[in-house]
Amino acid sequence: MYILTNISEDECGQVYAGNPTLFETEEAAIANARENLAEDFDISVNDIENVAQEGGTPYILSMSRDGRFEAYTVAKLPE
Repeated sequence: MYILTNISEDECGQVYAGNPTLFETEEAAIANARENLAEDFDISVNDIENVAQEGGTPYILSMSRDGRFEAYTVAKLPE
């Protein structure tokens, strides 16, 4: 199982944490993170690769624009 979490900061500096979501596969969690980030910044999922920072272990997908910041983290849950 993989867990997807996110944290964001709005243009006023207010920090928010989203509810964690569980996924059966890492690929499904990463795909969901990409879709969420695209929706958050009103861009297409295809544009995520061009504008977001991604990678690492755990997997992190993040983007900052116009004073806003969003980061999604995908981590494997211990068995």
